[in-house]
Amino acid sequence: MVMKLTLQEAELRFLVVDEGRALPMKELPRGVLPRLDGPLEGLPEGGFGWYLVRKLAKDLTYQRKAGHNELCFSILR
Repeated sequence: MVMKLTLQEAELRFLVVDEGRALPMKELPRGVLPRLDGPLEGLPEGGFGWYLVRKLAKDLTYQRKAGHNELCFSILR
């Protein structure tokens, strides 16, 4: 995995490259929160990652190039 970070004015720009499998349909997950109703012991332990990424990041892009995944995004400083 390679991660590159650049500072551009008031934002941090990230490039993350890995050799993992391609995302299904070569698209980013929608980032929908799992259901949070019901008893406490029935609440999910995961499923929040893409929701948080989509809420915090802007200019989020994904592409598959030559067997690598490339994820680019920026966040405000």
